Amino acid sequence: MATTTVRSWVAPRSASITCEGKGLIERHASSEDGRWVTVRPTEHGKSNHALVRQEWARAVSAAAGGDSSDLDPALRLLRDIENGLTSARPQAPGRPTTLM
Repeated sequence: MATTTVRSWVAPRSASITCEGKGLIERHASSEDGRWVTVRPTEHGKSNHALVRQEWARAVSAAAGGDSSDLDPALRLLRDIENGLTSARPQAPGRPTTLM
């Protein structure tokens, strides 16, 4: 899993408190600007993410009747949509360049 670092001056406190309390993420205030917070997944968060992805893969496979032949084209389409949305997104200082 790729590590994603999100820098935001508007931190979703309720979500990060819950995730932080479960040991899934860690928050670090910027030494340069106290309004900025860097949020990173912990090792526990990374392993939990991998488990969730495995469960989703099993659920999708079961929903497709075990036939995964159409899943690769669907995933490519979803990646193309994500890339299109990301490239069309207005840029702003400090805004992440990726959605995830």
